[in-house]
Amino acid sequence: MAHRQHAESYTIDHFEAVDDSTQIEPQHLPQACAVLSGAPDREWHQYFVESARQVELAHPGMRLELLADRLRFFTRASTAEDACSAVVAAVRDTNRAYMAVREAENRRTAQRRAEVEDLGKRLKVISKNLDKAAG
Repeated sequence: MAHRQHAESYTIDHFEAVDDSTQIEPQHLPQACAVLSGAPDREWHQYFVESARQVELAHPGMRLELLADRLRFFTRASTAEDACSAVVAAVRDTNRAYMAVREAENRRTAQRRAEVEDLGKRLKVISKNLDKAAG
């Protein structure tokens, strides 16, 4: 698996209400979306699932769903500010966790590369010594 040199993080460009008034049912809350700065890859999405779960536990009745570059959630107008703050926190926490893992992988890759280079240098020395001993 190829690793990126720099981990990607995403931001929320804006929030928007979704007009689902034709599908209204009494128990449903209005839909909203947080539009991200791009469509996150599968790995970022896996980290987001954990952040979303934490937000959902802290805010009963709230559900977050990632669809391409949109984070769908449900909120009443009276609680929209709290809901948006929770969504921002979920994205921020996901970026933090995702980037920490990517940076750790990049460090391990760099250490391994240095170890391989050192091994290559040592093997050259051993090879020269073998040639001298054989000659």
